[in-house]
Amino acid sequence: MAPIEEILQALKKRLKSKRYDHTLRVMKYAEVLAEIHKVPRDQVIYAAALHDFCKNTSDQEILNCLKIHMPEALNAVILNLPNLGHGHMASIMVKDWFSVEDPVILEAIKHHTFGSKDISSVGKILYLADHLEPGRAFSGVDNMRELVKKDLDECLILASSQTLTYEISLQHMLHEDTLQMRNYLISKRYH
Repeated sequence: MAPIEEILQALKKRLKSKRYDHTLRVMKYAEVLAEIHKVPRDQVIYAAALHDFCKNTSDQEILNCLKIHMPEALNAVILNLPNLGHGHMASIMVKDWFSVEDPVILEAIKHHTFGSKDISSVGKILYLADHLEPGRAFSGVDNMRELVKKDLDECLILASSQTLTYEISLQHMLHEDTLQMRNYLISKRYH
């Protein structure tokens, strides 16, 4: 796997400056959460560094990549809003670009936008660090930043609920992975 410094240099060239700054904040926040929850630091750092590797990619490039390498990801949500597939594409591209082979890192990158009912601890931290990094400002974010220190699953339920509510308010389609993750966590927690 390429050294993190090499990855950051490539990201700085590839991403818009606001996206690069977001990535750095996600990395720092994810590292803090990894320490609190005793999750492997290196996996979390690499996943956080690479999660938005394809964020500035055109819709057509994302669709073309997924048609070839991950056709099962091309559901109605991604076909309607292709940029939402940037995590799926990144999980493909970072293998060649940076020799990332760790399945935990690749799955975390793949699922950082929608989540997954099978999400790993590394994936949970990435999903939540992306949602709660210090550049994010929304009602209740400070309470969620306290909750995430204590309970990843409870915070994931809240974060996914917020995401679903937001998408409904925009009259967007809902991704089944987010619904399944939320339902699974609720069933595990409360039933």
